[in-house]
Amino acid sequence: MSKATRYAIIGNSAAGLAAARAIRVRDREGRVTLFSDEPFPFYSRLLLTYFLKGTISRERLLGQGEDFGAGRAFEVKLNTRVEAILPAEGKIVFSAGGSFSFDRLLAAAGSSPVVPSIPGSKLPGVFPLRTLRQAEEIEGRIKRGGEAVILGGGLVGLQTAQALNVRGMKATLIVSSERLLSRNLDGKGSDLLLQEAKDLGIKIFLRKDAVEIGRGPGETLRVVLRGGEVLKADLAILAKGVEPRIELLKEAGAAVREGVLVDNRLRTSRENIFAAGDAAQMAPVPGRVGEIFPIWPHAVEQGGIAGLNMAGLDVTFQGGTPMNITELFGIKIASIGRIKNDGSFKEAIDYRPGEKIYRKIVFREEVIAGALLMGDVGDCGILQRLIRSRRPVGRILPRILNHGAGVTQTIQEGRGAGSSLLF
Repeated sequence: MSKATRYAIIGNSAAGLAAARAIRVRDREGRVTLFSDEPFPFYSRLLLTYFLKGTISRERLLGQGEDFGAGRAFEVKLNTRVEAILPAEGKIVFSAGGSFSFDRLLAAAGSSPVVPSIPGSKLPGVFPLRTLRQAEEIEGRIKRGGEAVILGGGLVGLQTAQALNVRGMKATLIVSSERLLSRNLDGKGSDLLLQEAKDLGIKIFLRKDAVEIGRGPGETLRVVLRGGEVLKADLAILAKGVEPRIELLKEAGAAVREGVLVDNRLRTSRENIFAAGDAAQMAPVPGRVGEIFPIWPHAVEQGGIAGLNMAGLDVTFQGGTPMNITELFGIKIASIGRIKNDGSFKEAIDYRPGEKIYRKIVFREEVIAGALLMGDVGDCGILQRLIRSRRPVGRILPRILNHGAGVTQTIQEGRGAGSSLLF
């Protein structure tokens, strides 16, 4: 690329950082500038609940340091909100005034928290949890103790309940669906997690919604549930999921659906504009519905590929196998690929609630499509490779599915016996 090439990256995110690094690998001379509307250098949003829990300090969370970008040969502009993208002019315009001209642009601003449209959702003491600033405000409330109500039974909601419980606050979860972590667990997995949460003193309402948040005595809140129950709270946290930040590209004329549509090189429908991370949605092709990959490893991979392509290479994103690994209420959990079964798949299940172990493998025609591991996640890496390869596992499938048998050992033995399974 020309020495004069100007790269703009919107979003101080995992995808944005990966793109900046990838561009610099390919193009040593171009100007790379990353814009963030936050006042902080790069940090992992995945660690915010660990910050609340007290297991990670603010200093460690901001591990990149205040000199983020220095020595990497790219600029970082903090506290800089992009107001508009003008593709025809090759400019981005800032809300505080001024503009920046670009030759290549990457949108990697991630997602925004969903704020339920109920009265009181923006009252003082009611917070989403998406930024460090929000986490710091919640931290201040935690120190006062008391009771917290969390709306949402997804990963952020459960991790937040766990953090507050550790810090001595009484936590109550309000969950719309019939089970916890409904996108990652099935009924058995949810039941196992539910019991552990209750044993820790966390109160949980399933199939319930908050319909109003009001002021209580002093600084307390009143959370009113559908059905009439009223909960007192010193703190309310909104953990109802996130939505891709697509407004800028939508207004710039890029094709969008749930996210910004991109091809397998992460290019949008606007020339010289790319998207990666939570907001990027693979454009539908015959036989495949467009996908969004809102998880950290995919954001990093997409950002890197987008950066290389922005700098003149031709690299494709092959898609991915969703995998989430976490620990909740003392139980390690790995969810890989397809967990829900529409009836066209078979399942092998090893369920030992007394030992807090649940392992399920979903497969069809000797091809493994997904796995849910709870309590024992040691085989998650090899299972992800099996799922991603889509190769029939042949005669070693019974060994893999043997309840409690180590998958890694099984694969090694299968190879030793002349198996055709290759990676």
